[in-house]
Amino acid sequence: MAVGNSNGDIHMLKYAMGHQGLTLGLLVHHDDPEREYAYDDGAEKALQLAPQAGCTAPPERRAALTALAERLDQEIKQIET
Repeated sequence: MAVGNSNGDIHMLKYAMGHQGLTLGLLVHHDDPEREYAYDDGAEKALQLAPQAGCTAPPERRAALTALAERLDQEIKQIET
């Protein structure tokens, strides 16, 4: 499992996702100006590559937890079959 929020985290996320078995890569997309400054600077490349690498890139707010729960649910269903 790896969680990142910038282009500097690309290698960590790829490493975490490059193993067999259960993996999870989350790239936090800072887009909530009410909670903190919304910014994408320094994460443009990571946001483009995340879907190709199998990483989830949810918007910041509660969607990050929802995405994590959905991904874990998919993994559990895969194990059960």
